[in-house]
Order: sequence, then structure tokens, then C-alpha cells
Amino acid sequence: MWLDPISRKLLEGGPPAPVCLMYHSIPPTISRNEWEVPLRCFDQHLWLLKEFGWATRTISQIETVGSPKTAFITFDDGYQNNYAAFKSLLAHKFVATWFLVANAVGGTSDWEDNANYERQPMLSADQIKEMDRAGMEIGSHGLSHTRLAALAETNIQYELGESKAALETIVGHPINSFAYPFGTYNQTVRDIAATSGYAFACTTKSGFGVVDDDLLQIRRITVYPNDSLATFARKLVFGDNHASWYRTARYVLTQMSTRYKKTGAAKSPGL
Repeated sequence: MWLDPISRKLLEGGPPAPVCLMYHSIPPTISRNEWEVPLRCFDQHLWLLKEFGWATRTISQIETVGSPKTAFITFDDGYQNNYAAFKSLLAHKFVATWFLVANAVGGTSDWEDNANYERQPMLSADQIKEMDRAGMEIGSHGLSHTRLAALAETNIQYELGESKAALETIVGHPINSFAYPFGTYNQTVRDIAATSGYAFACTTKSGFGVVDDDLLQIRRITVYPNDSLATFARKLVFGDNHASWYRTARYVLTQMSTRYKKTGAAKSPGL
């Protein structure tokens, strides 16, 4: 697949740190909203990662990763069409993490704030078991996909604890990762996640690494359906939701300026 020379050069250099990517629905053809990345585009993303020597890891492996050219591929909600993405990952020998809405397993996406989108079927318990046994990570996205920061503490505890228990019943082992629904959370939500037994939690804040050295505040880059392959490549390098050509030009000019200053300093005689 063709990639413009600038994006290719940036990707060959690699990012400063591993990056966590966020997907949602993976429809077989065209997308209907900003949260749907067609399977064809997803396959291109996997091709790009493989072509440029990237590895993938699950969220629970985040502390053991050494190479900056590592992608943590994550999926929120657990749409049934993610099963095809799972098969693509297997074909590339990649892994990913799925954050599932526990009450929606085997049902439809009927949660609050989803009224503007057509309801979609969700992954079944059998599919989840298969994915887990194939090396994919299963995490929680809450019991009902609600805005946790708006709830009373007892309700937050119920959402986090019961979703964890329900998913553990399906996969047969502990669940230790979580993604905040809608990306909304506060210190109370974060602390209840910790006391509920989660060691890792993903946000929707863009960038590399984590917020305040806290593994319960992992940053992620959103992948959109209108991202070109070049845009996706630059997102990997910049760790930013917006990897426009303007952002790229600023980056290149800054790098050139830094190198020029270093070269000039090296050539200048000492005082």
C-alpha cells in the first residue's frame, strides 16, 4: 500500500513511546458515524503496523513493554462486528484488548446516549470465550455503559464490581482492566476502580503513556473512519488525535531547527 514519503519517514523513525489506540465498531463496509472504522481500513492499519515492525500488546502488559514501536489496540463496547477484527488480528499474529459492556453481552447497544445511532448486535459469550482463549484480553466497560462520574458511590461500586464479576464468569479468570464509559471519570471513580480490583484503566485523553504516572489513567488515541492511512501513521508518531499536515509541518520544522542549533553549537569555537 502506498504511503507518502513524509509519513513513511516519520513512521520509520518511530514514536517516542508506545501508543494506545481506541476503536469501537468495525463494520464490514462503510461507516455510519465517527465511531465506526470499516474493516477494510482496520486491516490496512494492521498491515501498516506489521510492515513497519510494530508489536502489539494487551493493556495488562503495559508495564513490561520496552520498545517504543508497540501498539496497544483496544476496542470499547464489544460490538458483534468486532469478531471479524479479532480474526484479522489473529491472521497478523497480533493481540488486542476488548472493554465490554457486561449487560449487553449477546444483546444490543441500547445504553443511554446511544439514541442517535442504530442499535447494533453485541459479541456473544461464546465469541468472548474464544477471543480470550486465543490470547486477547477481556476488560470491563461497566455494567450498563453509563456516565460513572454522575452516579452515587454505591452505584459506581455496583457498576464496576458487578461488570467485573459477570465477565469473570464468562472467561473463567480474573478481569483486571477497565475503560471509563464516555471517557468520563473523576477521582472518586478512579479510586473505586482501584478498590474494585482493577489494575489498569483507559481514558479517552490523547497522548502517550499515562496521566500522572497512574495506570488507572492510560491515554489513548482515537481512530476515526475518515483517517487516511497517512493520518493513522502520523497519529502513531505524534500520539495525538489530530495529525494534520499543519501539525506535521510544525513538527518537521521544529526538528530541523533543533538539529540546526545542535550543529551550530558543535561547530562554534569554545570561549
